[in-house]
Parts: sequence; structure tokens; C-alpha cells
Amino acid sequence: MLSFFALGGSSSTHPLKFTAQLLTANILAVFFIVFIAYALAIFTYKHGWDPDNFVIPIESSLADSITTLSLLIALTVIA
Repeated sequence: MLSFFALGGSSSTHPLKFTAQLLTANILAVFFIVFIAYALAIFTYKHGWDPDNFVIPIESSLADSITTLSLLIALTVIA
């Protein structure tokens, strides 16, 4: 929200619409990131690997892409 006002908030974008877009992107991203982290932890543990060595790097790598994709979806859906 701070970035909206710092950039002058264009008249075509309402602050509530902007907040809804960000909230939608956040909900989508968190859902997928938590699901992937949980699935990876179960998979690595079942194979006898240390989840700390696999889950954190893979999750960190995917989190940026998933968040960007979620933001694109939210901006497309709430236009």
C-alpha cells in the first residue's frame, strides 16, 4: 500500500482494488509454497534424506517464481 501512495496512485487504480490484487496474489502464493514445502519434506524424509538440506533451497528457488506467477494471475483476474 505504501508503494501505491509513494508512486502517486494512478487515478485508474483504486486503493481497495490494489489491496485486493495484492491479497489475492499472497493467498495464491502461500497456498502453493506451503503445499510444495510440505510435499518435499515428506518426500525427502521417506527417502532417508535430511529435509533441511533439500526443502529450504528448493522452496527458496521456487518461491520467487510462484509469487511472480500469482501476482500475474491476480492482476489478470482483478483487472
